[in-house]
Amino acid sequence: MYFSDILNEYIEKVSCSNRELSEISGISAETIARYKRGERIPRQGSSIVRQLAQGIESFGKNSGINVSAAEIEERLNSVLGEGINVDSETYTSNLNLLADYMEITRTELAKNLNYDPSYISRVFSGKRKPSDMSKFNYDIAVYAAQRLFEMEKTDGLEKILGCSRNDIDTKEKTVNAVYKWIGNNRFTPVYNNMNKFLNRLDEFDLDDYIKAIKFDKIKIPTSPFRFPSSKRVTGLKNMMDIEMDFIRSVLLSKSEEDMIMYSDMPMDKMAKDEEFAKKWMFGMAMLLKKGLHLNMIHEVSRPIDELTLGLESFIPMYMTGQISPYYIEEKENNVFLHLLKVSGTVALTGEAINGYHEDGFYYMTNNKEEVKYFRQRAKQMLSKTKPLMDIYTEKNSGSYKSFYNSVDEMRGERKYILSQLPVYTLSDELLMKILSREGTGRHECEVVRRYIHDRRKKMTEILSRGDRTEIEIPVISKDIYDHVQMKISFPGLFLKKEFICGKDEYLEHLRETKGFFEGIKNCELKRGNSDGFRNINILIIRDKLVIVSKMISPAIHFAIYHPRMIKAFEDFAFPITDMDSDTPDDTYSN
Repeated sequence: MYFSDILNEYIEKVSCSNRELSEISGISAETIARYKRGERIPRQGSSIVRQLAQGIESFGKNSGINVSAAEIEERLNSVLGEGINVDSETYTSNLNLLADYMEITRTELAKNLNYDPSYISRVFSGKRKPSDMSKFNYDIAVYAAQRLFEMEKTDGLEKILGCSRNDIDTKEKTVNAVYKWIGNNRFTPVYNNMNKFLNRLDEFDLDDYIKAIKFDKIKIPTSPFRFPSSKRVTGLKNMMDIEMDFIRSVLLSKSEEDMIMYSDMPMDKMAKDEEFAKKWMFGMAMLLKKGLHLNMIHEVSRPIDELTLGLESFIPMYMTGQISPYYIEEKENNVFLHLLKVSGTVALTGEAINGYHEDGFYYMTNNKEEVKYFRQRAKQMLSKTKPLMDIYTEKNSGSYKSFYNSVDEMRGERKYILSQLPVYTLSDELLMKILSREGTGRHECEVVRRYIHDRRKKMTEILSRGDRTEIEIPVISKDIYDHVQMKISFPGLFLKKEFICGKDEYLEHLRETKGFFEGIKNCELKRGNSDGFRNINILIIRDKLVIVSKMISPAIHFAIYHPRMIKAFEDFAFPITDMDSDTPDDTYSN
């Protein structure tokens, strides 16, 4: 029940008009009307609540109706309490999820709510709580209801708010529902583009992609195109043209220096031009084909959906290992937009006022002194960044081994989401049986055996520390096994093949896995969804790190550091159920 429901209940009981209650309580009739419609909510325990309760009691006495001011005040405050009784972690999670659902950046939100952008940034990052949380939540709720109705995007909102469709069929009800939800301790999982990103990565095959776009046949242009030493443009169409001119100029130069690229310019209108988007992505592929390394500084103040969507589109490029993604920790400016892209011989810079991108200014130059200046500026900018994630492929497998050794030493709550049974639970006998059947050579067998022994030792040490650990493993029924076929991969070894498990081998491995974890305190084994991922493993170390590992085609590991990305993984609802205490045979059967 909402504040407005209880207030209306008592007002109707004593048959009191807004004007009459206003006169006796000292609260304006307009404010009372807004309380009744649910458009406004007072703070819990405020004098306003007491005035309303005492006014209703007084009016009731004058009309011969007995109602208690103490009871009214207690009931009104009880529902207001639901809106502010919240722990910090859930509160910031709810705020960010709502902003992402509204498809609005924190900077835009600050502008629309007339709050200081730095204040909004700190609240949304959990670095501070609003001094008047009730008012802040109410402001957010009113704006959210208005925006979502204007966008016609209320379908599915009830799943986030945990309410019925009838609870949000008007703006007034939506204000109440959002207000109560923001500040309660109900956890809401994040779906949206996170699921799309993971599925895209799970299904992606680099070899198929190369064949599809004929990447291996791309020819780097050598025609003697000549560009002016500098070029200035305004207007969206010219901006898109100069972006392509920049790429062509880099391709035609002899420089092999790393590129640095940053832009917080809005890309929505450019992205809607399919021809430009296709040319731009192809141009980026050609830069990688040339062998250039790209340092990409991402704008992370965008909604999490946009971030994961961007990561999804860059998957093929990340697979090359030639892109290093970074981010700037905090961006409090909401007035100016900037673009800066430099290679060894050409620079592109741009500026605009937020909201007026089409009136912005782009400047491209290949003047040596100017390029030197812009490159120095880009390097200085890069020095202010943090890694958005590290990417490990076969090319830097040594670095990955050192990195993962450091991960093994990290303390904290862990969650593993595995698309295959853990390799470290394999017995030597079962391992050799599988490897021999697959025709694996003696040297490779020994490499794999040592790898498994090392992982088993490290995992035993991790579990012995007593940190809470949750492990999701795939449990496949007989009915679908022939269509699924479980495999065993060793992504840490960057092998180019997987090993098929027969039904009996899978069943034996499942028994060994349950036996390995049996009796270990603070470790919970969970049964994964049989329709889940097939080719990726995920490790989440709470508040510290996420590692997404692609098993093959090719093997690649993404180590993600950005707090909002980590939080999105922590909040994402992976479909799991508790492992029952059945025998493996019973678990395997329907």
